Amino acid sequence: MGGAPSVQAPKPPDAGVEFGQALQAYTSGAPALYQEESQYQPLYNQMQRGMEQENINAYAQQYFGLMPEAQAAATASQQQASLGQLQNMQALAPQVSQTLMSSMPQYGQMSDLAKQQMSAGMDPRLTSLYQNVMGAIPGQQQAFQNLATQAGQQLTPINQQLQTLATQSQAGTDQTVAQLGKLPPKRT
Repeated sequence: MGGAPSVQAPKPPDAGVEFGQALQAYTSGAPALYQEESQYQPLYNQMQRGMEQENINAYAQQYFGLMPEAQAAATASQQQASLGQLQNMQALAPQVSQTLMSSMPQYGQMSDLAKQQMSAGMDPRLTSLYQNVMGAIPGQQQAFQNLATQAGQQLTPINQQLQTLATQSQAGTDQTVAQLGKLPPKRT
């Protein structure tokens, strides 16, 4: 019994021949392939667009279905953050106020003055000035009415003259306002 069987090694492939055969197969099948693709590719594209639209609709439904929950979570989170900020401010306000007052005595003086003003009530000078203005308003209204009546009395004769001129121009000549504006001024 002898040794290993003797097998002849296959001949190495010829790349040029194989490439030529591949090109030959492709060019001979290209018209049929083109015809198949031109017939079926638009159908595949249409099917793909339909599937994408269905996916978009499904994702939109899921998204809009989650919106109320997401909004409620965002609102709760915002409320909690605001509450936390308020608590921090309330906890730190006395320290900040004390630090501010001690850093500059003018702030303390202004604060004391503001507290005094708030507790003092209405300023009597401003109150009397307000009462004087309110008392003078009826007299001012009467003065304006008198001026309007006087102006009306002074303008009535002028209005009558203009009315007479308008009536005369309509009855006599057909001159327009533009034509009257072009007349030379009367020399005296």
